[in-house]
Order: sequence, then structure tokens, then C-alpha cells
Amino acid sequence: MFKHAKSLGLGSVPHAGEVAGAASVRGALESLDADRLRHGIRAEEDPGLVRELAARGIVLDICPLSNLRTGAVANLHEHPLPRLAAAGVLCSISTDDPAMFDTDLSRDYEAATSFGLDPRSFYDAGLAGALCDARTKERLRQIRDSFDWPEHPSR
Repeated sequence: MFKHAKSLGLGSVPHAGEVAGAASVRGALESLDADRLRHGIRAEEDPGLVRELAARGIVLDICPLSNLRTGAVANLHEHPLPRLAAAGVLCSISTDDPAMFDTDLSRDYEAATSFGLDPRSFYDAGLAGALCDARTKERLRQIRDSFDWPEHPSR
């Protein structure tokens, strides 16, 4: 199904690497020709895979509170987001399923920025991996540039 969708010009954005390990991330890249990944946090188990994600500019849509509530991470302090970002992996912030996990984008951004990461970096990552036309990307850049970004805490 993914190959057919890609042949029609659609992006491949599978869920991988939340609960299943790094092999699921590798499988999504190789078998599903993923353009970006929902979750992907378990990629950190394979340093070579982390380097590949960074080099290829594959965006991981990280859902910190979902990861906590599914048990993918034992507690927020152990979340791999800061380590993935430090390794150069592009990480956007998402909510997964807001109703199921009792969250919204603001709460997930709060969780993500609690690591001292710059919220604009998450927006930039989402923009880098946006599967849309040039006009829409330009509008998203304008929104980014006009937004009053909060100061982020230093690490």
C-alpha cells in the first residue's frame, strides 16, 4: 500500500519505533520508503541508524506524552528526545492521539521544551519535513518568522 501511495505522489509517514525497537525504524525506512516517521524514538538503540536519520534529514514526529502514557518511556526525564536532537536528528512535536492520551499540542510542546530545547527547532523540523507544495511551505515560513517565539531555557 505504501509503495502504491508513493507512486501516486503521496508521502510515506508510518508509525515506527515507539514501542518496537530500532529494527522497526529501519524497516520503515527500507520497506516503506518513509519520508518522515511518527515516533521513531527507539532509533536511539542503534547509533548508526541515528546517524543515518540525521544525514538523510528524516523528521521524527515525537509525541512525548503519548510515549509516557503508552509506557514507551518510563518517565519523561528518560525520554530520548534531547539525545536525538543533540545527535542532529530533526524532531518535530506532535500529539499522536490527543483524546486517547489526554493531551494537546501545547502540553506536548511544554514537555519537549522542559529539556531546554528551543521550540522553534521543532517547528523548523516540521517545516523541513513538510510534505506540501512550495507555496504552502513559504506560508509556513512566514508564520514562523512572524511568531513571537518564547525564550527557551538554557540547558
